[in-house]
Amino acid sequence: MIDINSETYIEDIIELLKIIGFYEHEEKRTESGIIKEYKYHSSLLYEKHYRMVTFTYHNSIEDIYKRTSTEFRLYVNTNKNGAFCESPFQLSTHIEENRKLILEKLNSRFVNELTCYNRAKKLDLFE
Repeated sequence: MIDINSETYIEDIIELLKIIGFYEHEEKRTESGIIKEYKYHSSLLYEKHYRMVTFTYHNSIEDIYKRTSTEFRLYVNTNKNGAFCESPFQLSTHIEENRKLILEKLNSRFVNELTCYNRAKKLDLFE
């Protein structure tokens, strides 16, 4: 279970993405922050694939209050030409309610993948 208030929340969500089947496709460092793109080709979507884009940046208010924020953006694209189809969510983690929503949306959208993983884990198919 992922704790939405944990300091490792971002890493835990990335690990959940990897359990689902996402792999890191690309990383870019810009002046604004770090952009990472993860892809997942689901056997259930045949003609489409998922892209999760994370954008991590630092923000501050007059150098007094500093924090690191990460935005999670889930997209669905076609395999044929990579065209955009839909964006199930675009949420930033600096708001507690958004951290809950990210977890809920991943769990509901990828319920089949997570169910298979949990069954395999119970059967000791993973070390």
